[in-house]
Amino acid sequence: MIIYESTIEKFVNDCDKRVIADIVSKNLLTMTSEYPEPNFILSLKNSLPMMAEVLRSQLFDKELNVAIEYKITNTRNRADFVVYGIDEFGHNNVVIVELKGWGFVQSSNKKDYVYTNGGDGPSDYWHPSYQAYNYVHLLELFNEYVRDNEIKLNSCSYLHNLNDCYGHIINDKDKFPLIIKSPAFLMNDVEKLREELLDSKINDFIELGYTKQQALTIYSKNPTLFGLTKETVIAKLNNVCKLGYRKDEVLYMCFE
Repeated sequence: MIIYESTIEKFVNDCDKRVIADIVSKNLLTMTSEYPEPNFILSLKNSLPMMAEVLRSQLFDKELNVAIEYKITNTRNRADFVVYGIDEFGHNNVVIVELKGWGFVQSSNKKDYVYTNGGDGPSDYWHPSYQAYNYVHLLELFNEYVRDNEIKLNSCSYLHNLNDCYGHIINDKDKFPLIIKSPAFLMNDVEKLREELLDSKINDFIELGYTKQQALTIYSKNPTLFGLTKETVIAKLNNVCKLGYRKDEVLYMCFE
């Protein structure tokens, strides 16, 4: 069950119009007969516009989909935010993003936990990247479509109110080794989070010999790529390279 589902473009517009929290709350009541708690509504108002800012970029295909409060089959778990769709290279991609509005974190003695003032007050809370990765694991276990269609699943967390001074706690790889697979992004990591969401696109160009920064340049300067197949892209690149141009030169001319 999905409480809210739309394209990236519509989601960003709903956030701009400041109606996203109302839409999600009404859908929750209609679909589950649950009255949303005030803290839940407040978290929607605080977190979703932050995610809209991440997605407000020409690097993303506006027709890709987002889902909010996705309930995982046969469990009581609901993923905060999901970006999904088929990219221009034919890959099925799903990225689960756990959103947190925490203003501080401290180390916890509990394994895989941090201490903060969360929804249940000051206490120990599961590291949000571990929470997001758990949703991936549950989807692989309980979602037959994901298993049968080889859907590429990724996860991360976005702590949009947490500044860099807490990075050494939340991004401690010795204490939280899973963040290598499911990274955590703080309030100043918008560009890094965009790169994470774009990894499926970027990796195709890295395979062709480009650096990650060059791959990002390709997408920022060539929005028409969203409608091309991988084979077409490779053909365009190779045709220009055959003329004797360097790869960095190709970035600026092969899609004109």
